[in-house]
Amino acid sequence: MRFVAYVYSLFFYGAYLLFKKYRQFAGTQEGQQVGAIIWGLVITGILKTLANIALPYFGYYELLPYSAIFVLPGVLIYAYGILNFKLFSFQTALKQFRLFPITYKIAISIASVAVVSFLIFQIPIAWWAFRNGMDYEAWRRYLVFSVISALVPNLLLLLLVLRTISRPLQRITLAAVDVSKGAYGTEVDLRNSNDEIGLLAASFNEMSRKMASDIDELNSLNEQLIRAEKLAAMGTLAAGVAHEVNNPLASISSLVQMMRAQEGHSVETRERLNLVSAQIERIKQVTQDMTNFARTRPAAKADVNINSIIRTALRLASFDKSFQELEVETLLDNDLPKVFADEDQLQQVFLNLFLNARDAVSERLAVSSQQSDPPNSTNSTNSTNSINSIDLSIRTSTTATHVSIEIADTGVGIDAVAAGQIFDPFFTTKPAGQGTGLGLAVCYGIVTAHGGRIEVSPNQPNGTRFSIFLPVEP
Repeated sequence: MRFVAYVYSLFFYGAYLLFKKYRQFAGTQEGQQVGAIIWGLVITGILKTLANIALPYFGYYELLPYSAIFVLPGVLIYAYGILNFKLFSFQTALKQFRLFPITYKIAISIASVAVVSFLIFQIPIAWWAFRNGMDYEAWRRYLVFSVISALVPNLLLLLLVLRTISRPLQRITLAAVDVSKGAYGTEVDLRNSNDEIGLLAASFNEMSRKMASDIDELNSLNEQLIRAEKLAAMGTLAAGVAHEVNNPLASISSLVQMMRAQEGHSVETRERLNLVSAQIERIKQVTQDMTNFARTRPAAKADVNINSIIRTALRLASFDKSFQELEVETLLDNDLPKVFADEDQLQQVFLNLFLNARDAVSERLAVSSQQSDPPNSTNSTNSTNSINSIDLSIRTSTTATHVSIEIADTGVGIDAVAAGQIFDPFFTTKPAGQGTGLGLAVCYGIVTAHGGRIEVSPNQPNGTRFSIFLPVEP
């Protein structure tokens, strides 16, 4: 009697809690679900009470063996609630299962394995062991086979724990080892999960990606530092070399001018003097470039318009006959913000890049002409621009923090090895006698002195693209 009272007290207490939950969620989908559970509980309780208590009290025991079947109406009502309200269903339970912390996952796994093993193993073993009575031999069979059958669910539980904890941790460990060996950016391939291991894997992946990004940025900064150190060293060396060369060169130039002014020289001698004078001028140009490279005058910075500087540099470059033959495309953003910079220095950068593009395009056209014309061809017509294509493209744009200038040509291009050294002092890809290798080094120094950066990349299908990024004043 006390047991019956205990069962009904639990029953009514549970019904009271469900009713409070129903009032809390009345009018919602959750309320409909709880209402279906209450209906199933009430009908099951009434039918079980009639079969187990009320009818036997009046001496009617025929329904007592079938009382377990009376839970079916409640189950059907609950199933109706699941199918129509789509709450607490198996699919949504599995979906929410991924959101549980790992402790709850393990607890649910253990409980699930225990229930399944009880239904599959313990009930058949109990029926088989006690089918002839509950004697000593029956208990012995039950205990022995219960222990043996317990190994199967324990192995299943072990596999679940390994899948839930050990295997993901092993993947994270292997990825961490790869990162420690220098494979920055390695990520753990785990399905999305909000438990502790899922958060650990997501944090590890984010850390690995950030490390890879930081390492790349550090390498880039290191290359810029090395290049800046080279520029500083070459600047000091250039000043000394220019000074030591210019003094004797001035004396040699004076003597040559005096000899050229004298009469009575043969034609051959005068040609040689002219050649010496031309080479002296070339040496003067080199020493002047070295002096300009070494000079550290303060920049006269002001708010300037990049488009205006580019147009001025183009006008200066157009005085060159070879540059006039180029097809130039300008795509300038008229809404560019002003940049705090030295106008003369930026003009020097753009003019240098424009003239380099001229040389690169001219070299490509010369190579194409040699490959297309037969050796003994008498047709020497200059068809350098037989195809109306763009030889030089100049584009400006802006972001929240930078003004971008892209200068792309269709010249011979620069290979990957040369691209890594293109900003080094005295490095040049031009033929001997046509370049000092200081132009791009000076450009690099000017751009970095303005807090910007200059990058070089291939311009498909052929040519070179220089990208300059200058900071915008906030």
